[in-house]
Amino acid sequence: MTGTMTPEDAFVGAVITCLACTFDSYASKMRLKISGYESEGTGIVDRKDGVQMFTELTVRVKITIPPETLKDSVQKAIDSARQNCLVAASLKTPVKYEIEIVGQ
Repeated sequence: MTGTMTPEDAFVGAVITCLACTFDSYASKMRLKISGYESEGTGIVDRKDGVQMFTELTVRVKITIPPETLKDSVQKAIDSARQNCLVAASLKTPVKYEIEIVGQ
C-alpha cells in the first residue's frame, strides 16, 4: 500500500526519531548551531531461530553545520545521542549508524 505506514516502518522510524530528538537535546545543551539534519533508516528482516525478525537496522544521518560550528563538537553530540538513544538501547537488534557531518 503506497502511503501507508506499516508497523515495520514505525519500528525503524522510532529509532530514527529517538536519535534525532536525543541529538537535538545534546546539541542544544552544547549550544551548537546546526543548519540541517536529515536522516533515514532501513531494516533487514530475516528468519532467526525460526522467527521472522529484524536482524539489523541502519540509520543514516547527514548533519549540516555553519562555518562557526566545530565538527568535533557535533561529532561528540551525535556520539552521545547514539549511546543514549532509549529506543535503540532497548533493542536486541543491532543498529549501525552512518553519520556524515558537512559544512555549508
